[in-house]
Amino acid sequence: MSLNDIIWWEGNTVAIQLPSLQVIDITGNHRWKPTKQVLELPVLQKIRGVTWSESCQNCTLIKNFSNELIKRSKGSYAEHGGWCRGLKFSFGKHAAEFALHNFSSQCLSKKTKCYDSDVQITKVHRCWKADNDVLNLIYIFGTLDIFLNGIVVALTLSASCLRGNVTMKFIANLAFSDVLIGLYGILIAISRRVFSYPEFESKILPYFCFFFGFLWVLGAFMTTVTSVLLTYERYVVIVYGMVPNKRINARKAFLYLVASWVLATTVAILPIAGIGSYTTNTFCLPIQPSRKVASIFGYSVGITLLGVVLYLSTIPLYIQIFLYARKSGSQIGIKRDKVLAKRIAILVFSNMVFCFFPTITGLLWQLTPAFKNLNVITREILVGPLPVVLYTVNSFINPLLYAYRNDRFKQVFMRKLTSRQTSSSSVGQASRGSNKTSTTKRFVNLEQL
Repeated sequence: MSLNDIIWWEGNTVAIQLPSLQVIDITGNHRWKPTKQVLELPVLQKIRGVTWSESCQNCTLIKNFSNELIKRSKGSYAEHGGWCRGLKFSFGKHAAEFALHNFSSQCLSKKTKCYDSDVQITKVHRCWKADNDVLNLIYIFGTLDIFLNGIVVALTLSASCLRGNVTMKFIANLAFSDVLIGLYGILIAISRRVFSYPEFESKILPYFCFFFGFLWVLGAFMTTVTSVLLTYERYVVIVYGMVPNKRINARKAFLYLVASWVLATTVAILPIAGIGSYTTNTFCLPIQPSRKVASIFGYSVGITLLGVVLYLSTIPLYIQIFLYARKSGSQIGIKRDKVLAKRIAILVFSNMVFCFFPTITGLLWQLTPAFKNLNVITREILVGPLPVVLYTVNSFINPLLYAYRNDRFKQVFMRKLTSRQTSSSSVGQASRGSNKTSTTKRFVNLEQL
C-alpha cells in the first residue's frame, strides 16, 4: 500500500476481508492515517510509514501493552514522583488514539522532534489549592499584625515618653520586624491566589521571590535578635540595677539596634548572592530541608541553628533574673521589674515556640520516617503553609503580650485616642455654631424687610 496516495480506506469490512493482517506499509500516503477499524485488527502488529504532522513523518507503529501507553491513551497524565510538584504530559489526538489501541512509535521517544511538537509539557502542583486554603488565614492575622504593630511603632516614635524608654525602643523594633513578617505573609498569599502554579513559576518565582523572602528573613531574624536584646536589658536592670555602667542607655540601645539590622540585612542578602536560595519553594523561603544542593542546605541549617542558639541563650538569663528577684524579696523596684520581666519572658518564649515548630518539623523530615506515612498534601501543609501562618500569628500576638499591656503605652494610646475624639467633637461644634450664626443673620435680614 506504500506510495499509493491513499486518501480514504473503507474500514468497516477490514476485519472480515483481512483477518490475518499483521503488517501494513503505508509509506508515502501522507493524507491518510490509520483509522479505528484498522487499529482494531486482531493480529495487526506493525504499521510502517505513518505520518500525522510535519514533525512526525514515516513513523512505525508497533503494538505493545506498556504502562506508558495506558497513560498516553487518556490524552494526558501527570508525574509527581511522590511530591506535590510535577509535570503534566498532554498528547496530540493522533498519539492518544494510537495509544488507545496499544500502538507506540519511536517517533514519540523523548527528545525527538516529533515528541517536542506533539507533546505539551506543563508544570503542575497537586497541593496548590490545599496550600492556598490554609493561607487564607493570613488575610486575617496578617492584616491585624500590620495594624496592631503599626500602631506600636507610630506611637513609640511620636511620644517622647515612649521614645526615650529603652525597653519601648526594643518593643517598637520588634513591632516593625513583625510588620515585615505580616507584609510578607499577605504578599505571598495574594500572589499564590492570583496566579496559577505555572504562572507563579514563570512570573513570581524568578522576579519577586527574592523580595518576599528578603522581607521574611529580615523580619524573622530581627524578631529573634530583639527578643535576646529585651531579655538582656531586663537582666541588666534587675541583676545589675545598682551598677549604672552596666545598664543599657539610649546610646547603647541605638548601637545594638544598628548592629542587629546590619547583621540581619547581611543574612537576608546571602541567598541573593548565591549562598542559599529564595526560589527552591513556592513560599519564597530560604529554609529547605533537602540536601540536594549543599549551599542551600548549609544556609538552611546555619540560619536555623543561629536562631535556636540565640533563643536558648535567653534561658539562663531568665533563670538568674527570677532567682535574683526571689532573693531580693519585697523590694518595690525589684517587684516592678520582675513583673515586666515576666511579660517579656512570655513574649520571648512565645517567639521561641513558634520558631522551634518549623525547626522540629524539618528535623523530623530529615532524620525520622515520621512523614513517610502521611499523604503528600498533609505533609506539604506541615512544612509549607502552616509555618508561614504560624509566624504571622506569632507576629499578631507579640504586641498583645507586652506593648498593649504596658501602662505607659496604654496611657499614651488612650491620650491620643481621646484627643482625636475631642478634636472631632470640637470641629462638629464649630460647624454647628457657624450654621446657627448664619441662620440668625438670615432671620435678622428678614425682620428688616
